[in-house]
Amino acid sequence: MTRLLLLLYPKAFREEYGREIKLSFEAQWRREPSAGLVLRTVWDILQTAAGLHVEMAAQDVRYALRVLRTNPAFASAAVATVALGIGATTATFTLYHEALIKAPPFREPERMVRIVDTNPQAGIQSFSSSIRNFATWQERSSKFESMGAFQPKD
Repeated sequence: MTRLLLLLYPKAFREEYGREIKLSFEAQWRREPSAGLVLRTVWDILQTAAGLHVEMAAQDVRYALRVLRTNPAFASAAVATVALGIGATTATFTLYHEALIKAPPFREPERMVRIVDTNPQAGIQSFSSSIRNFATWQERSSKFESMGAFQPKD
C-alpha cells in the first residue's frame, strides 16, 4: 500500500526518502496494526505530496527566472518563442473548434446536403452552381423542405 501512495510524491523525493517512509510505516504497523494508522498515513501523504509538488514547481520557476535574468537576449527570444507558440496553438484550436466541433447554426444539421453541378462532357465532376440554376432548383424542388445558397469569400 505504501508503495502506491509513495507514487504521489515527486520522483526525486521518492528516491531520497521513499525507503525510509516505507520502513517507518512498517515499524508502526507492527506496533499498532489499525485502520486509524492507515487513514492517518494516507491523509499525511495526501497533504504533504501536494505541498511538495507546489514547492518543487516554485523552485523550478525561481531557477528559470534567475537563468533568464542573467541573459536578457536569450530571455527575450524565449518569451517571443513561447508567445508565438501560444498564439499559433490558440489560432489552430479556434479554427478546429469552429470547423469541426461547434454545431452549425441550423436545426438538424445532419439533414443538410450540398448540391453541385456536373458536366460529364467537359470532364468536370463537380462545380458550384450559378445563381440562375439555384433559383430554378428552388422553384421546381418538391423534395427539399427549404434551400439556401452561399458564396465562399475569396
